[in-house]
Amino acid sequence: MKLDQQMIKVVHALCNDVATPRSALVKELATKGDWIQLQKLKCNPADYSNSFDYWRDAIVTDLFRKVEVTENDKSLEQAAVDTFFACEATNTLTNHRLSRFLPDSCYFEHGQDLSLSVFIDEWRAEVKRILGRLPDDLTINFGGGATMSDEGKLTTIPDKLSKQPSVTIDCLSYRSFYDDSAWGRGLRSSERAWEPQVVPGNKFFTVPKDAVKHRGCCKEPSLNVAYQLCVGKLLKARLKTHGVDLKGGQQKHRRLARRASINGSLATVDLSNASDTVSRVLVELVLPPDWYQLLDDLRSKKTFIKGRWHRLEKFSSMGNGFTFELETLIFYTLAKTICKRLFVDYADLTVYGDDIICPVEAVDSLLASLRFFGFTPNASKTFVNGSFRESCGGDFFLGDAVRSHYVKKLPSEPACWISLANGLRRLCSHSFDNDLRWTIVKRAWFLCLRAIPSDIRRCRGPHFLGDVVIHDETFDCRVDTNGTPYVKAWVPIPVVLQWDYWLPPVQLASALKDVPSSGVSPRGSVKGYRFNYIPVWGVATTA
Repeated sequence: MKLDQQMIKVVHALCNDVATPRSALVKELATKGDWIQLQKLKCNPADYSNSFDYWRDAIVTDLFRKVEVTENDKSLEQAAVDTFFACEATNTLTNHRLSRFLPDSCYFEHGQDLSLSVFIDEWRAEVKRILGRLPDDLTINFGGGATMSDEGKLTTIPDKLSKQPSVTIDCLSYRSFYDDSAWGRGLRSSERAWEPQVVPGNKFFTVPKDAVKHRGCCKEPSLNVAYQLCVGKLLKARLKTHGVDLKGGQQKHRRLARRASINGSLATVDLSNASDTVSRVLVELVLPPDWYQLLDDLRSKKTFIKGRWHRLEKFSSMGNGFTFELETLIFYTLAKTICKRLFVDYADLTVYGDDIICPVEAVDSLLASLRFFGFTPNASKTFVNGSFRESCGGDFFLGDAVRSHYVKKLPSEPACWISLANGLRRLCSHSFDNDLRWTIVKRAWFLCLRAIPSDIRRCRGPHFLGDVVIHDETFDCRVDTNGTPYVKAWVPIPVVLQWDYWLPPVQLASALKDVPSSGVSPRGSVKGYRFNYIPVWGVATTA
């Protein structure tokens, strides 16, 4: 895979203006198309004494880190399979190690086991305090992803409502909620197969994480995941009442990471393969028995991988509708229990998935506990000392934002060039030295604009409109008779499927799930772009 001439000009301009030994190396590798070596490059914040020098090397080092190189797909898929089985081997050991603490088979092998048992009791009490009582019912929820019954592009809500659901045997205990739903009633009235199809479990597949790694994921049975999403939504609400916000939490994480990079009071902890190493015995240990039974019934206990069914040692995988909320609950309550034991103030303790922000006074104990309970702290993304912190997409060096821009797809059309131009512009935002950074990025930014046709190039607007406009400090507006300003934008045209494609019972059931009456757009389906004027408020404009 080679860069086209315009992209080469952009890379050369950026690397020449960064003007460091690292940028010279990136320029050479990118020009040759040596993606393997290019994507192995990394910047270690500990090697830098100030944010500006780190930022310069990071923006060229990370620029192509997430570009998908199709030639590597097979090897990366196999690596993801290998990781799946490696995690399962770890989970087997963890389950064996933790099983002695289960109430039904409690026995102690070591002198410290009694204190560990007391700690687990305290941890379980924290979990119970957040979870509260079980829900009275389970409401069918739908996500946009594939399931065992819904694959390819046929994953819209009406598509899922039209299909015979798949379900595991344990999940059948909750089928009354399906029977009473618009989904079940619609399939019965349409005379299609509405009896759920029993399957052993979920199906393994891979998705790109970045250019050098694929992540394992699983397609869940459709009825299981519909219930799992309901439980995930409930867990999210219960966590929020205790200060853990999984909707707006990323912004909080970035604020805390920035502050911690200045005063060093907090550590940012990241884990490798976190969701794949939440072992089944650990969940049984820390959840109240009734909650454990519910989640255990709804999860898949087997995965179809490499042509055979594998009985899982983990509790759930990515693709399960409550995995993210469950791991957040586990890591937050673990860290909080440790802080309370050490009499450490946990006001700023927060967790988002496997992104953990913890007081430095408790981080050593937290890391040791994570290892004991089967997790692997990611040393390259965990920051306890020094002037750098990273969490939820925010990178900070002594309070200065130093996050890189990642090209995921090489530009081939105006929308891609707009995205790259905006990404370069964001490199100069929220920094102490924006003007100095702009002198380094400006030439590459203008070269991106040259690749965009002149009429589209005039689509300028504020950053909060996203990549439908080129971000600029000044832009022209059209003001309507009500005084509302509009800017010209280059917007995607979605594929819209009309309702007559589906039977009336499915249409009714979809309407109850708030699917727009204008039609259904499959996820990621774009048939082209067009000019459109979109409103903006509260910005300085030039008429």
